[in-house]
Amino acid sequence: MKRFQEVSDVESEQHYTFADFTDEPAEFQLPEGSAYRERVAVLERKVGELEATVAYLQADAKSIDDFFRARIGHLVGEFVERCREAMPPTVEIQEAVHEKFEAEGQELAKAIYAAILKKLR
Repeated sequence: MKRFQEVSDVESEQHYTFADFTDEPAEFQLPEGSAYRERVAVLERKVGELEATVAYLQADAKSIDDFFRARIGHLVGEFVERCREAMPPTVEIQEAVHEKFEAEGQELAKAIYAAILKKLR
């Protein structure tokens, strides 16, 4: 315990004020009209311009994205419509198949009937 009491450069109480935390330290303070202040002002203006440009480009990117989404949606709709036009409806296909089976069925029935008659004679 004695070892800690021998340290004399540590104060037991330190008193801070609000100003200790709000004022800029002397090393960061620059005189008014200095070249540094002018440079900071120029850089702040450029940052403002760049922020405006970024906002403008983001709006452009969104409008371009919206355009392509709408265009692609339109093209997909066109493609689906063309496919529907190129394909005959299912009902027409079913009717064509039914007609084919009927015609071939009639021919098969005639062939079977002819074969049976031939056997009977």
